[in-house]
Amino acid sequence: TRASASRCSTSAIPIKNAINSMNAAQYFESNLPSTLRSLFFQTWPGWTWGRYEHRKLYAEHRFLADMLPVTSTFTGHLATAEAIYDGPHDNLVGVQTFSGPAGNQTPQHAVLLGMSGAGKSVTVCDLLSQTEGYFAYTVIIEEGLSYGIYPATVENGARPIIIHPDGDLTINYLDTKGLPLTPDHLSAATALVARMIGLSAQEDKQMLRQAQIAKYLNILYEDAFQDWCKRRHDQLLRATPNCAGSTAGTSRLSSNTPASNSPASGPPSSATRASSLSSARTTGPTWRTWPRTSPCPKSPSTPS
Repeated sequence: TRASASRCSTSAIPIKNAINSMNAAQYFESNLPSTLRSLFFQTWPGWTWGRYEHRKLYAEHRFLADMLPVTSTFTGHLATAEAIYDGPHDNLVGVQTFSGPAGNQTPQHAVLLGMSGAGKSVTVCDLLSQTEGYFAYTVIIEEGLSYGIYPATVENGARPIIIHPDGDLTINYLDTKGLPLTPDHLSAATALVARMIGLSAQEDKQMLRQAQIAKYLNILYEDAFQDWCKRRHDQLLRATPNCAGSTAGTSRLSSNTPASNSPASGPPSSATRASSLSSARTTGPTWRTWPRTSPCPKSPSTPS
């Protein structure tokens, strides 16, 4: 046995020299027979019962599959595929945009990397076209019109919406879409205006600047509402006089409910404002409720 061990050591010398000649390669020599036996078993392709993990190496599936004593190809989710693509080994790969059991699915995020002209936009357009039937609508916000061909695949005659500084399309960030003005909307509008004029490196100066912006935005909304009142004075007279008249714990405003017999004298209340605005922007009966403990929402018309 000593002679055989000596011959093994002598035979291993050329292997050690070959490993040392490789860039950044190194070998480990074990003197314990039990450890050597475990390492030998660990080198067997497909050996899944080993628990020796001290010298395990991370392997990608592309070259790890060549070391396994079985033949297989990656297929993805072919049974429930939303899109199908060709694999690198003449195989088909199924792609899902949502994963998980029914009723508890989560969206699968993805990142596509590549140099200019590699076909990133073409690949994404192909994925969107194959999965179009699974979604009600698709929104793409981009710069450069790389996905300009995609709308034509969805609907005949469809075209992208192009927004540029000297164009005829604008996005009114002050528009509340007929809903009451909320602190969240006012905060978002204030932050956007602050971005437009530039951010200050001093925090206290930036907070003061945003407070002044919010103040003048409130004045703008109030002035727009006063102009709206003057143009629709007849609608204010027909609107609900106040929003605290209900005794059921909540107050309701209706856009087409006739007013009570109380005289409409004095300036309109905030309930009148919300109800008359709802009448101007909606058709048919519209009901909105607010707790009695909270003030009636301010809902002026949207400045432009």
